[in-house]
Amino acid sequence: MVNIKKQLVSQEVINKKSFGKGNKKKYVTVHQTANTNPGANAQAHANLQSNMNSRDASWHYQADDKVIIQSFDDDIMCWAATDGRGPGNTESIHIELCINSDGDYAKTIDNGATLVRHLLDKYNLDISRVKQHRDWYNKDCPAQLRAGYKGITWTDFLNKVEGVQEKENFGSSGSSSNSKPAAKDTNSIVDYLKSKGIDSSFSNREKLAKQHGINDYEGSEEQNTLLLKKLQSGAKPTEQSKPKPKPKKKYVQLPETSSSWRVYPTNKAPVKGNEKGFLNPKKFGGLEYEVLGNPQKDVYTIKTSDFGKVNIYAAKSTGAKIVSK
Repeated sequence: MVNIKKQLVSQEVINKKSFGKGNKKKYVTVHQTANTNPGANAQAHANLQSNMNSRDASWHYQADDKVIIQSFDDDIMCWAATDGRGPGNTESIHIELCINSDGDYAKTIDNGATLVRHLLDKYNLDISRVKQHRDWYNKDCPAQLRAGYKGITWTDFLNKVEGVQEKENFGSSGSSSNSKPAAKDTNSIVDYLKSKGIDSSFSNREKLAKQHGINDYEGSEEQNTLLLKKLQSGAKPTEQSKPKPKPKKKYVQLPETSSSWRVYPTNKAPVKGNEKGFLNPKKFGGLEYEVLGNPQKDVYTIKTSDFGKVNIYAAKSTGAKIVSK
C-alpha cells in the first residue's frame, strides 16, 4: 500500500491559495515540477506550500524517489490546472512529480504511478480519468513524460498505473507480471482479491474491512495484513452496528461578488463604527469559515488568520450562506 506522509497546510494557506472545499474528485492530474535543482525534492515542495507559496499556485501531492507528501486534503480545489474555476481546478486531484537532478527519476515515476493507482481505486475512477496539465491548459506539462525523457513516455506511465500491484511499501522499480498470483502464496491483499476474481479497489477493500471488524480502514500495512489473514482463513463477516453519524459543522460562505466585509470584536455590537477590519471575499473567489458561535440572529463568530476570533453579520440579504457539512 502506498505510504503517504501528511504535511497539511494551514487554513490560512487554504484560504489564500485555493478555492477551498468542494473538489468533486473526478480526475487525477499529473504535473512535473520543471525544477531540476539538487534538493528540489518532495520535502522542499511541501515546505514551499506550507510556507505560503509566493506564486498563486497549489497542488495536493508531491512525489520524489523516496517519499510522497500530501499538502492539501483531496476535497480542496487547488490552483494547479490554470483553468480558473474550470474542471481542472474544481474537479481534479493534482500531483507534482519532482525532477531534481540528485533524485532517481525512474523511482519517482514509479512512486507517482503508485499514487495515481491508489487515488483511482479510492475514488472508483478508471484510467481515462488520469490527465496531464496539458489537458486543461496549453502548457507543456508534464514536460519530461510528454518528451519521453529517459525512455519513459506518457503511455509508459499510464501502463505503469494500470500494472501497479499495491505492496506494503511503494517505490519498487521491479517489473510487474500480468499473471495472477496463487491465492495461497501471496502476501498482498490486492493480489489475493484479484486471484479470487474479487474487486480489489480501495472502496471494496474498505467495505470488506468493515464486514470483518476492521474499523477506519485506510489501507495501512497492518490493516491489509489483518484483512488478508481473515479472508484466507475463511472467517465469516461479523455483524456491525452502524456507526453514529458525525455531527455536521456549520460554515458561513461569503460571496465572491463582495470586495469588503466588516468583522467586529466579539465584545462589541456588530454595527458600523465598531468594525475591527475588513475581509475581501472577491479577491479569493469567495471565502468560507467554520461557524464557532451564533451569539445573536444573523451574527456568527468565526476565526480568521488576519483578525483572529471575530463576529460577522451574515443575514441572507447580504448574499452570505450558512451551510452544514
